[in-house]
Amino acid sequence: AVFCPFMPSTAASICRQLNAPQRRVPDTFALDLKPGHVIGKAEYLFTRIDEKKVDQWLAEFGGSSTAEASAAKPKKEKKSKKGKPAQALPPEYCEFSPSRKKCEQWLQGAHPGEHERLYGDQAIAQKMAMTSLSEEKEAKEAAKMEKAEQKSEARMARDMEKKKASKVVIKRIERSKRKSVTTVFGLDVFGIDLKSTAKMFASHFACGGSVAKNPQGLDEIVVQGDFTHEIQDIILAKFPKVPRENVEIGAEEKKKKKE
Repeated sequence: AVFCPFMPSTAASICRQLNAPQRRVPDTFALDLKPGHVIGKAEYLFTRIDEKKVDQWLAEFGGSSTAEASAAKPKKEKKSKKGKPAQALPPEYCEFSPSRKKCEQWLQGAHPGEHERLYGDQAIAQKMAMTSLSEEKEAKEAAKMEKAEQKSEARMARDMEKKKASKVVIKRIERSKRKSVTTVFGLDVFGIDLKSTAKMFASHFACGGSVAKNPQGLDEIVVQGDFTHEIQDIILAKFPKVPRENVEIGAEEKKKKKE
């Protein structure tokens, strides 16, 4: 019941192995598997992901920039033994998973058989037969789920607006003895890990790179040396989720001491 909305195929596999029907989360703890219960055949819940599928998944889920880059190199579509196109991600890894409505619409178009199994009339009838909740409690539960889904969609919309308005600022700051550092602020808003990115910059430029607090108390990447334009090119190439118009370059000169 906990896994089904997010990983329906995995939840079904668990039920088969336990040789038990799927149930809702009860209000009180109850042990359904009694002594002597015969379980089903064991099977893997998750399979190992082949590294060769990375390019295929980037082409399908990497966004417009990745799709345009891959369009220049037409690749033959891999086929299964039956001659049908091999599936990429399983249905439970839908990109719209935070939103149940969007996920259901995607599932209906991409995997109609799986959609019928999960949301068809027969599936609804089975779920109704399995539950012991009253109609009033069922209505409250449905309203609660709808409200939670609306909150999730609103949060996703706010995050999207925040990303559109956020700027990645790359600055050159002069230090003593004509030395300078380059700071990068705002990458974390786009879900980019600052520590691993700082290590990548340090390795690429063969210099020091770390994460430090700026004067406002917020985290930013600090790279030893002046690499403003080079870092901009790396960000646009490595992180397609960051729009070009959201990357700015500035220079912060060290103030001279008054004589």
